Amino acid sequence: MKKPIQELLEIIQEEYYYVSYDYLKKEKCDKCNDERRIELVDAYGRKHYVDCVCKKEYKSEYLVKEKYIGVITEISKRDGQLKMWVSFTYKKSSYDGEYVSGTYFDKDSIIYSFDDFIEKNENKIKEGLEKGYVFSSYIFSTKEEAQKFADYLNELKKENR
Repeated sequence: MKKPIQELLEIIQEEYYYVSYDYLKKEKCDKCNDERRIELVDAYGRKHYVDCVCKKEYKSEYLVKEKYIGVITEISKRDGQLKMWVSFTYKKSSYDGEYVSGTYFDKDSIIYSFDDFIEKNENKIKEGLEKGYVFSSYIFSTKEEAQKFADYLNELKKENR
């Protein structure tokens, strides 16, 4: 059992990377109030408020974000092998319950090489992009490899416009 535990410990590093996007607000127009709502008055003098078109958010380009192992939630032997689940957090030292749900974690779930990853998953990635999938479940070992993936997704997105 020592060797498999050592293999699990070897893949644990403080910081990992994933690719995602942010929701950004459009610039506020001059036709709405501070809450980005427009006041309408009907034929009876009643006021109604509707959201202005400038209130809608849009997705930024794909960018690299960090996530950290918060806690190892489980190490267990299943199917004759040791398996590990971790909870990630988006803050380096967050112990206030802001964890992403438990994630199965092994050396095969970490992406070390963008080129190898794309070679094996290119069609799946392209289909996912067309369907609007979120790619934050892919965990990269280095910021550079994650940046290559973000650039790749942004380029595909431009081509599909």
